[in-house]
Amino acid sequence: MELAKEPEKTAETTATAEGPAKEPEKASETTPDVVEPIKKSEETAETPTVVTKPAEEPEKTATKPVEKKASPIEELWAVAKANGHPEIWGVTLADPATSVPTQIVLQKYLNANDGDLIKAKDQLTKTLEWRAKTKPLELMEMQFNRSKFAGLGYVTTFGAVDAPDPEVKEVITWNIYGSVKNVDATFGNLGE
Repeated sequence: MELAKEPEKTAETTATAEGPAKEPEKASETTPDVVEPIKKSEETAETPTVVTKPAEEPEKTATKPVEKKASPIEELWAVAKANGHPEIWGVTLADPATSVPTQIVLQKYLNANDGDLIKAKDQLTKTLEWRAKTKPLELMEMQFNRSKFAGLGYVTTFGAVDAPDPEVKEVITWNIYGSVKNVDATFGNLGE
């Protein structure tokens, strides 16, 4: 016994034994269980030619080097180098990329100004100018009139007391203003 072949379905209409030709169902309404390959009719025997466009070469433009923005610490370091005075609080300023003490000193200026770089630069500049003019490290070596200043302050030094490098010493000053005997004699000459 031979089975009858199903009539071929075309895209135009589908004829069935039950009735007249029906319009094809939309693809979105049903999903076929089996997908059959598309058969070519004699009219469309040629396969379509696909032309691909070659990839376009990117335009050759002059590339600008990407400028790395300096960090706030690097900007403060540039201010310190430009000023010329090499020291703050006994720390000899050096490149903060390799000097942790310098990083700490410069970070303190940022912290004191709530991260405002412009204010930190201004304060650092004023500090360096004052230290260059006043030379506070040299003041430690100066001798003062004992009769005027005796008992008004004490200096305590920890670490290597005789070391020439101030970074190895820790100096604490104690001011005892209640011991002033004569205010005019003690504080009259502010330059002293």
